[in-house]
Amino acid sequence: MPEILRFLRTEQLTHLWIGDDPELHDLAFLRAFPALTSLTLQNCPAVESLAPLADVPLTSLSITGNSGGALPTPPGLDTLGQLEFLSLYTSLTAEDFTAFPADAPLQRLALGQPVGAGFTLDCWPGLSRVQLRSLAGGFGERQWHALSRLTNLESFSFGLAEGEPALKIPPGLGLPQVKSLGLLNTGHRSSAEFSGIMRTALPVFPRIEELQLYGMVRRHLDLSPAAGLASLRKVFLSNLTPAPTYSLPPHINLTLFPRPRT
Repeated sequence: MPEILRFLRTEQLTHLWIGDDPELHDLAFLRAFPALTSLTLQNCPAVESLAPLADVPLTSLSITGNSGGALPTPPGLDTLGQLEFLSLYTSLTAEDFTAFPADAPLQRLALGQPVGAGFTLDCWPGLSRVQLRSLAGGFGERQWHALSRLTNLESFSFGLAEGEPALKIPPGLGLPQVKSLGLLNTGHRSSAEFSGIMRTALPVFPRIEELQLYGMVRRHLDLSPAAGLASLRKVFLSNLTPAPTYSLPPHINLTLFPRPRT
């Protein structure tokens, strides 16, 4: 057990964050935390397995590397059958996907590394919020149709993996249940390329009320692809500014981050 945890009242602690511990390898000490429901591991590369957490009442788990760097995904995810929230910014192999907690009642899922053909969402029909930061080439018709079957899906955000030439969505597919959509320029594409992704994606989400666009690097962006979204009420731009060629209607609330200097 990390030394500082010896001074905590383990029987009462519900949320725990452990970071920058290169020597932490065995999580068995967390069995002494009978009320622990939320665990974050940041930059703990030596963790050998998540299986010791099987008897801990975790409903939320987040694992990431330092500054978003990809560490291996520890084995044992399939033993965590109570998870409702799972966030992994770790490398994901085909074996990792097969070891996901298929029986867990997941409601929120965030994956930071590329996902492709080996990934499916069919196990978790109750998902309401999904973030897939990096869609790889194998992410195709099967995965998109699985998304369309998530009737509770209200918030979806995604980016296209670096090096992928274009966003491919099956013709005629629709996700009208999604109310909030986020598009992430994870591949640091040009404004024209990012706008092209918008033109491909937005018709699939005809009833979104909120659109969040993350440029990653400062750029102007043509927002005209959003013109056909009748329910749209909010647009959030991060590291982006609207191109002067198109202005959003006045009933749409536009937020810029960072805020322009006045």
